[in-house]
Amino acid sequence: MGEKFRNLSWYTSYGIFFAIVGFSPVVTLAGPINTDVALTPPKGGSIFRLQYGYGESDGSGDVQHVNTSIVRRTYVYGVTEKFALFLTSPFVHREVDIVRPQLGRFEQRDSGVADLTFLAKYRFWQDDRRPGETLRWAALGGLNIRSGDSDFTSDSYDPIIGTVFTWQ
Repeated sequence: MGEKFRNLSWYTSYGIFFAIVGFSPVVTLAGPINTDVALTPPKGGSIFRLQYGYGESDGSGDVQHVNTSIVRRTYVYGVTEKFALFLTSPFVHREVDIVRPQLGRFEQRDSGVADLTFLAKYRFWQDDRRPGETLRWAALGGLNIRSGDSDFTSDSYDPIIGTVFTWQ
């Protein structure tokens, strides 16, 4: 069986490697996709997007294990063909396994709304090269604000500024 693999070309070997790595659960369970694209809904149009994320971690001290589920709800409204407004509201559910010598093992569960994100996006450049291919560049600005839910809020107001480029 070893002889069969020695005769493979480098290209075939790399192709097999990237196919295995590309479809492995480790790669597909990477962090959430938080980016935006430079495309906007039409004037008066809207988009509702749901995103689910799950994470597990081992704790320290009394905390043995933490499971966290997040559902991000994003609403996008097209004010004009080039200008859109976003509101993102993440809902968090957390389960924590705790072990205390005097009390034993127990589980604590809590849920709530994490910080809200308000964004505005203005597409200032667009190049429609041919049907099905477009390049777009947009500016982003917004604010991440406290939700008021003390267990899940950052207790801060964080400005957001940036650009996004899309080639589709």
